[in-house]
Amino acid sequence: MEKFLKLLVLAPYFYFLRWIEKVDKDSRYFTFFYYFYWIYLPLWALFSIAFTGFSVLLFNYILLSPRDLTRWGICLLLIFLSLVNDWKVFDCLKKMNKLRLDKKKASNN
Repeated sequence: MEKFLKLLVLAPYFYFLRWIEKVDKDSRYFTFFYYFYWIYLPLWALFSIAFTGFSVLLFNYILLSPRDLTRWGICLLLIFLSLVNDWKVFDCLKKMNKLRLDKKKASNN
């Protein structure tokens, strides 16, 4: 059940990369996906920023002794992964903004 919940949370993120490339603005489901992603991506960004903050706090709290290289490596990896996730969400939001501008431009013409 736990893996199914993870799949439900992550599936829209990975489907977005496919959807944004093949978007059909005249599709019947376009508005549903369009507004869904405008809600889902900012929530994902908030989660990602919170995870980045958690990783930095964990990095400062647990690593009192710099001699433990395994913990240093794990915490640096967590921080790196959370920053990469922040960048990917920002990239997705830029694509959505471009889509919004194209939609606005098409409605004005």
